[in-house]
Amino acid sequence: MLRLALIGNPNSGKTTLFNLLTGSRARVGNFPGVTVEKTSRALRGRPDVELTDLPGVYSLSPYTAEELVTRDFLMDERPDAVINIIDCTAAERGLYLTLQLLSLGLPTVVAFNMADELRAGGGRIDTGVFSKALGVRCIAVSALQRTGIRALTDAAVRAAREGSASALFPYTGACAFAVRELRGAVASISEAAGVPSLFAARKLLEGDAPLETRLHLTAAQRALLERRRADVAQAVGCDCESAMIDNVYRFITTLCQTALQRAASPAVKLSLRADRLLTGRWTGLPIFAAVMALVFYLTFGPLGRGLSELAGRGVDWLAQLLETLLCDINVNSVLRALVIDGLVRGVGSVVSFLPTIAILFTLLSMLEDSGYMARAAFITDRALSRIGLSGSSFAPLLLGFGCTVPAVMAARTVPDARSRRLTVLLLPFVSCSAKLPVLALFAAAFFRRPALALFFLYTASIAVGILAALVLKKTLFRAAASPFVMELPPYRLPALRTTVQYIRQRIGDFVRKAFSVILFASLVVWFLQTFDFRLRLVASPADSMLADIGGALSVLFYPLGWRDWRLTAALITGLTAKEAVLSTLAVLTGAETGVAVSALFPSVPAAAAFCVFVLLYPPCAAAMAAVRRETSGRFALGLFAFQTAVAYLCAMLVFRVGLWLS
Repeated sequence: MLRLALIGNPNSGKTTLFNLLTGSRARVGNFPGVTVEKTSRALRGRPDVELTDLPGVYSLSPYTAEELVTRDFLMDERPDAVINIIDCTAAERGLYLTLQLLSLGLPTVVAFNMADELRAGGGRIDTGVFSKALGVRCIAVSALQRTGIRALTDAAVRAAREGSASALFPYTGACAFAVRELRGAVASISEAAGVPSLFAARKLLEGDAPLETRLHLTAAQRALLERRRADVAQAVGCDCESAMIDNVYRFITTLCQTALQRAASPAVKLSLRADRLLTGRWTGLPIFAAVMALVFYLTFGPLGRGLSELAGRGVDWLAQLLETLLCDINVNSVLRALVIDGLVRGVGSVVSFLPTIAILFTLLSMLEDSGYMARAAFITDRALSRIGLSGSSFAPLLLGFGCTVPAVMAARTVPDARSRRLTVLLLPFVSCSAKLPVLALFAAAFFRRPALALFFLYTASIAVGILAALVLKKTLFRAAASPFVMELPPYRLPALRTTVQYIRQRIGDFVRKAFSVILFASLVVWFLQTFDFRLRLVASPADSMLADIGGALSVLFYPLGWRDWRLTAALITGLTAKEAVLSTLAVLTGAETGVAVSALFPSVPAAAAFCVFVLLYPPCAAAMAAVRRETSGRFALGLFAFQTAVAYLCAMLVFRVGLWLS
């Protein structure tokens, strides 16, 4: 099987092209860093060709975890050919990565993407000139308009079968002399380590520490390297790394002046005027707050609440219909309770909130696809820097509103280990969509304006996270965060196909969880509340083994204001999936209405404390597994303990203040 690798800068349209070539539905977005791990699929119509989508990188000198994934794949697994995708509107930056790829000696095909946008703005591109200068096939494509795709696929397969690589050598002067001499000196050890000598010489002169460690340079080779770095610095008048980069960019600039013409389109001018307002120092944050408030209103206001109530009535109708049918055919009462209480009400209590979740992710997808969320990362950088983070943490924190698992994985894009771990520690304070059904039910049960209550709950969660970050910044994470550099993507109208694909993925994930984890949890809860420890059918759930377990643990929550064992049982199942809190209460109360749930609490302050505890206590088992995988078991255990302590203290504070005010 032929193996192709797809590589390019972040937000260059790489994953869109991958989906087009393979028929996949990988997550795409108008936001850098959407792809954080490699994904492999067979080419559409070519089962003998495998294409691997790699995380976007600007350079093959790794600074973040996902950049390391890309370089390790190229150097260690050596694909048969590389498809290098370049954004036509930012060709110079893309070509800098191209020249590094060519020095790896891999057969390469260059795809100049977004050629339609370039031409629409009055520009042009001469791929023939690029092909001749780079020594590889260059093709203009548009992943969005689906043009040039067949030619690109054929060229990539041909390059893989022929196995020929470019012999481009873009260096001149002192840099060229240094590269040639060092290349000969390290050829034997670099080839033994599986690193092409040209790539090794170039990266060593640029100060690539991981590569230097990998090659195990001898004392003589290290001395030669230092001399050549000093010679280049003396000849050029700046440090060797800057001189090497400048040498390459001079070649790129000259080439682009010949083969590429761009014109400032009306869209670009409009984008610049919009950025003055949307990213302004005094206007950026207020506008961002207003936009998010509007998102919450549309999601949790009359529209979202009305659709969820309609879905809830549908679940009730289904439960009544099934109960009637099962009674008519004289089904055993235990089996009937299993189907109605364990299956329909347990899963239905969560599924009824599906419209609300669909609205939320539709709005977030449109904001991201338009390019606004990248601006949000830019304008929040100053605020995040005050709590020890930078704008690079915004993307993982934003993803946390959907699901903590991909958010933890997205933390790979944070450049330094210290900020990465702090980001992961703060992610549970961002309320994921799994908590939404629980919070929405409580907001409807205890507040006159549920949308406003939910907005304040989400805001309170973030505020607690900020306070926790400030404490951690002063104690365990004292080092400064790395500087934040981010390219702002162009504004675009949200693509219907991208939005539909994103919503389908999110709803699919939600439904799969509902009919797997939540279904299993509902059945377990039904079993535990139906039988005692001798497996005898109980007359009342209060005599069941679940009541015994919940009652024994409920003493821990007396200071928080509630004593009902059913609430404790719901918190335990919530560790498997946060939606299970709601499904457990639905099974135990026999209804998923706010009235049934509110009867479990002796007072409103106790209900508020329970809501705050659910809002802040540790994420689900899948999220904790992702934390352990991305960090360590010890770190995951510490996060669990830290999150539990914060949730407990905040819930106790809310309960005591509520009693004092009432």
